Amino acid sequence: KSIPEKIVRAKRAIVSSESLALDAMPKFASSQRIVRRVSILSDKLIVNSGDGNANPPEQRHIVVIPPNTGKIGNECVIHGIALDESVSIAPRNTTCTVLHLTTTCNGSKDEEIKCHAALEKVVKSLIDAQGEEEVQEMHHCSFSFASHKGLSGQMKKQESALNGLTYCHKGAQSITLEAAFHKANEIFLDVCPNADFLALSKEMDEIVRERTGDRGEESDDEQMVLESAMDLIDASANAANN
Repeated sequence: KSIPEKIVRAKRAIVSSESLALDAMPKFASSQRIVRRVSILSDKLIVNSGDGNANPPEQRHIVVIPPNTGKIGNECVIHGIALDESVSIAPRNTTCTVLHLTTTCNGSKDEEIKCHAALEKVVKSLIDAQGEEEVQEMHHCSFSFASHKGLSGQMKKQESALNGLTYCHKGAQSITLEAAFHKANEIFLDVCPNADFLALSKEMDEIVRERTGDRGEESDDEQMVLESAMDLIDASANAANN
C-alpha cells in the first residue's frame, strides 16, 4: 500500500545540504565520510545531576568526546545527543532515550569500520558509567555517507531557485561547536533580521519560571545542560580507561 505524499506549507524552509539531491548540488570532492549510530536505550542514559526535584530526569544532553579518548579509539571528535519524550523524540509515557552519535573518518573501508567500532564502544562506556542503573541498547542503526566538506564555500553565495529556501551546511566537526553556533546565528538573522538570537519569548520565559519554581540561577536550564554534558564526558572517559 502506497503512502500518500504529505505537503507542509511554509513561508521559509531551512534544508540541510545533505538532504538535497546530488544533481542539484555544486560539484564537490571529499574522501571523508560521516559515520553515525542511532541507538534506542531502554532507560534514561544520564542520571539527574543538579536538581533533585526532577523526577524522572529529562534527557536533553549534548556530549563532545575529544579525539583519542581512552580506549575508544576515535581519531576524530565524536558528537552525541541524548533526547527523550520530553522533546517528542522518544515515544511518550516511556523511559526510553534516543542516543545519536556522529564522527568523521577518512573514507577508507578500514577506517570506517574503526569508526563504527568506536561509536559502539561509546554507547557501552556511557551505559556502564551509569553503574547500577539497568540501561540497555534495545535497537541501533549504524550508517555512513560522503562528507560535504568544502561545499559550504560553493553554496554560500548560491541563490536558491525557490523563494524562502535556505541551505544549511554542516561544516567539519570540532570540539567547541562554535562553528555550529555561528551558523545557526547566521541563518536566524537571515530569516528573522529584527529578532534577537536565542531570546526567550515572554510565554516561554513564564513556562521556564513555572517549571523551575522561579529559583533563579540555581535552576538555570543552560547551566544544568552544560554540567550534565561535562559529567557525561568525564564518565565516558573514566569508563573507557577502566
